[in-house]
Amino acid sequence: MLDKEQYLGSRRSGDLKHASLVWEDVRVRAYGETAVAVGSQTQRSTYQGRDASGRFRVTQVAFRQGDRWTIVGLHYSPIAQPPETAARS
Repeated sequence: MLDKEQYLGSRRSGDLKHASLVWEDVRVRAYGETAVAVGSQTQRSTYQGRDASGRFRVTQVAFRQGDRWTIVGLHYSPIAQPPETAARS
């Protein structure tokens, strides 16, 4: 669990670098001035020079004040790859 400063710090320092981020299957539900977006994200990334690429289920919660949206909650869960089947003899 990261707080806002930790989340932004890894990006500002350059420890976390994204070559690409792709959102897919995004569904947005609005509740007045609040919106919840759920989708999957595929990223090609490195963290401190090590591969941090993968697929994640992502939930974003945003709140609108006037014409500005602010993300107030963000959750990433890795999407597990299916297990490899054992080779048959």
